[in-house]
Amino acid sequence: MGNAGILKTRNIVNMLRRLFFFVFLLTIEISYSQKTVILPEKNIDSLFLKKLPEKLKEFQLEDLETSKDSLNIRIWEQHTIFTLNYDSGDDVSANYKIYAGGKSPVVATNTIAITQSRKIFDEFKTISFEELSGDSFRGLDGFYIYIEIATKDDYKVISYWSPFHRYCKDCNTIRELHDILSENLDTDKLTSKFINSLEPGGYTWGMSSFQIDHFLNEDVDKTDFYIKAEKKIRDELNITEETNHQNFQLILINKKPAKIADLNSYTLEDIKSYAILGKGAIAFYGSSGQNGVLLVETN
Repeated sequence: MGNAGILKTRNIVNMLRRLFFFVFLLTIEISYSQKTVILPEKNIDSLFLKKLPEKLKEFQLEDLETSKDSLNIRIWEQHTIFTLNYDSGDDVSANYKIYAGGKSPVVATNTIAITQSRKIFDEFKTISFEELSGDSFRGLDGFYIYIEIATKDDYKVISYWSPFHRYCKDCNTIRELHDILSENLDTDKLTSKFINSLEPGGYTWGMSSFQIDHFLNEDVDKTDFYIKAEKKIRDELNITEETNHQNFQLILINKKPAKIADLNSYTLEDIKSYAILGKGAIAFYGSSGQNGVLLVETN
């Protein structure tokens, strides 16, 4: 072999050595940075973990399994997700997401102030998260709550079936967590604000569903019929902008369900008759008519 061949061989050997050393360092870094994932004992938790990457993407959430924080807690309820992040540098942050399903699911993220986050964290510190283990109970009517718990070293997921309305080993602790969030964040108020901000339409909410409706904004051009119909609704059913948008009246145009905005598709010349049935309409239209009904018949 000539000098050129020997030099070429040496270069290849040196390159392979450097490559091996780089891979060795990378392997050490990965082995030290990865958490130990505590494998779930229940099939429902395994299924949750399987679907988790998709959920993280859908709700734009950090993957707690790869977080470098000292502690991460994430609580998944029927239509809310609470995340608390704590770093050893005394840095605390939290957010509270509320979501409603439908043709286009809607998500609202409430970023929690540092002082509130700190207060929640201080109250969470009284709870031994490492001792929570979930349970295997499954009922006929209820829902699961999932909790992700991540430290620098470990990551696990546990779940409970409707822990607010039954007894189990950890149920009191889960109720305590729920109460801490409810009291510090006024979660009922946040939920009401979120629901009333939704665009008109139908939405799923846990295992139930609801309809949202609104009066048209002031800057929208309105027909003469819409103006009269809106005034009639306001006067006779006492519905205003402050009314919970789940409590709006049922509207039937030619016996078919409609939205308030649909009234703006007609002028008075198009209308044969229209009338308001009071809140007693529930006797004829079920729960949909519990807040009154506007009946419209066109020519």
